[in-house]
Amino acid sequence: MERKIFFAFLSFFGLFFIFYLAGSNTKADDKENSSIYEKIAAGKDYQYLIVGDSIGRGAGAENKELTWFSQLEQLISREFGGKGTRHSVVQSGATAFEGIFKLQNTHLPDRIDAAFIVFGENDRKYMDAGTFSAHYEKLVRHIIKLYPSAQLFTITESSLDQEEFAAEIRKITDYYGAVNIDMRVPFRDSGLTVQQLTTDLVHPNGKGYQLYAQQLFIVLSNVPQQTGKQAELIKPLDPLADILLTEQSNYKEKQGFTSYNGLHVSTKQGDFIEYEFTGPELGVTVLRSEFGGLMDVYIDGAYHGSISTWWPFNKMRNLFIASRLDDRSHTVKFVVKAERSANNITKRADIAISSIITAEKQ
Repeated sequence: MERKIFFAFLSFFGLFFIFYLAGSNTKADDKENSSIYEKIAAGKDYQYLIVGDSIGRGAGAENKELTWFSQLEQLISREFGGKGTRHSVVQSGATAFEGIFKLQNTHLPDRIDAAFIVFGENDRKYMDAGTFSAHYEKLVRHIIKLYPSAQLFTITESSLDQEEFAAEIRKITDYYGAVNIDMRVPFRDSGLTVQQLTTDLVHPNGKGYQLYAQQLFIVLSNVPQQTGKQAELIKPLDPLADILLTEQSNYKEKQGFTSYNGLHVSTKQGDFIEYEFTGPELGVTVLRSEFGGLMDVYIDGAYHGSISTWWPFNKMRNLFIASRLDDRSHTVKFVVKAERSANNITKRADIAISSIITAEKQ
């Protein structure tokens, strides 16, 4: 009899222990699945991602503490107590095309609570609104695939005065159920001039970034309205948004270019390197530097435009060239020009190409 009671007790205790562990795991999962709004309101630590251009990295602020993300973290910490950990995939002068490529090739943490996309100001210089829209949507979709439980925010930069680009950002944001913050609004409503809010009429200064931080804080602290509103992955608006950017290092022919540290380098007018590729997208990875030169680009034998490889310091860059090409085999030829970039004050004019960037369907 005592033996039966003993085994019954063990069975009861075992079942209790199993249910206890199951309950503990459920609580842990619930905590892990808390939204960014719930974490902030509860004073918990959070992680966030920024994918963007120079404004995304806070360029223009007088010091690091005055960048928009630092000021936002300070507001959250003072009001709720939580600490933010930032992960940045940013590059001054970048387009959404470069943002896609960098994001695809950057190691990131397993969990992100919120993601901010900051593009548009540079894109308008190199492409039309339709091409920008496809790249922007691709970026949105890639982030959703990486972090389906993260809240996605799209930021319309305060300097973006091309309404068709801003409209594309809003359209994509609404379609995927993300949250758009148009920073042109607080700038306009502040009563201050652009000169007072920026360092160069484009990049906000500390006071301008304060408006960014305050606007984001209002959204992030609005728990009842925003909790559970997360971007959904659905059929793309643009088929081009469902491609994968890849590098191609194999070339068809070159003249004058020499190989150095994994780069094809030339300083002589008329030197060229030619690639064959397939697909609708084309970009090029180059080393930009203070010695950067100019090169002409020919696609399928037709002149397409010129590219400058000048930059204030050495930096590998992924530059957009063309989009919506026929889905067939193409050639691209880069030809060194005699002229230097207007910003190049040295006596050198270098072209250093690593590879081309093409697209393939996922």
